[in-house]
Amino acid sequence: MHQVRWKGLQHGGGLNRISMDIAFITPRYPPTVVGGGEISLKLLSENLAKQDWVDRVSVYSFDGRDSNLKNGVEVVRVSDLTISIKETTNYFAYRALQPYVDDLCEFDIVHSYNMKFHPLVGYLAKKYNISAVATLNSFEFISEKKINMGWSRPLRRIYKEISLKLMSNFTLKWKDEVDVITALSNSIRSIYVNNGFPTSKIHVIPNMVDPELYSGNTRTRGNGTRLLYVGALKKTKGVADLVKSLKYLPDEFTLRVGGTGSDSGRIKDIVDENNLNQRVEFAGWVDHEEISEFYSSGDIFVHPGIWPEPFGRTLIEAMQHGLPVVATNIGAAPEIIPQDNLLCEPGSPQDIARAITEAHDDHKRYGESNMSYVNDEYAPKRVLNKYNEIYSSIA
Repeated sequence: MHQVRWKGLQHGGGLNRISMDIAFITPRYPPTVVGGGEISLKLLSENLAKQDWVDRVSVYSFDGRDSNLKNGVEVVRVSDLTISIKETTNYFAYRALQPYVDDLCEFDIVHSYNMKFHPLVGYLAKKYNISAVATLNSFEFISEKKINMGWSRPLRRIYKEISLKLMSNFTLKWKDEVDVITALSNSIRSIYVNNGFPTSKIHVIPNMVDPELYSGNTRTRGNGTRLLYVGALKKTKGVADLVKSLKYLPDEFTLRVGGTGSDSGRIKDIVDENNLNQRVEFAGWVDHEEISEFYSSGDIFVHPGIWPEPFGRTLIEAMQHGLPVVATNIGAAPEIIPQDNLLCEPGSPQDIARAITEAHDDHKRYGESNMSYVNDEYAPKRVLNKYNEIYSSIA
């Protein structure tokens, strides 16, 4: 472990406060975005760069070959790795990272984010005595049979026969080699603990809101009520159940769906079969630069997932925009949503409709309460203080 440097001197000649150099290792970094994980890392790294207890923040990603300094963060795109099997990917990532190892050893903290390269960071931590942190924000290292991932039978068989065997020999060693593991929610922490991960090593630190995301624009409420969903269109997200819930709601309720994915065809078939074409709009992929406008175009946000979402950045973004949020009672959603009556049963269109009706009936109060709550509970300062405690304990 590296000796932490002290920044500056107080007037009495005493030491002031610790100052750290922090490096992140991640598969992708904006503008390369496939989900909320990249946005969350960008917020974390840029806000860390503003702290007086941080000297340097660098990100090493594997989505290209270039380097730049933006918003106080040095971004080094090491290589463009497209291999999907994590065991092989970590090997090639280690080789690509070799020219940067000496530099990495100078950092006080090396933090693996977005899961794929946790084995690599664990190996580096052990070999070079690096203080390392790894964040749990997906189920990359949990057996598929323990989590409802919605995989087809052939993919499930290949996963069990090949990937899991390799995983036990290599990719799970990192949990013992890193110093601290952070989890985005108690939900994902519990799942990993129940699958053999060390309880004492895992600390819950949620995502933070982006204070600059909300522009203040609001939608003028008309006669109708527009529901919103944004995210991947795949079975585990439960969007089909949300579409079906419209059958239990008056015609004034419409739905705007943002996102793309493998389940889009089936969802559109359900729309056709139930004669809902006039009530459902498919907006396609929504760039992060346009996400605030998307939230501002609706009245109620719905998160209908049928699997234990580790966090759900869209939940706090929608709340930040003053929207009531209806969510299924699974994963991290119950930890985030402050109103129990707006939680509903996964896979139940009828109960989704019930919660939507309750959100509609007290729309203004729920929206204002959400905005106040999320801007306090997930404020950058609150989240960064937790990271400061974790980093300082191992640097």
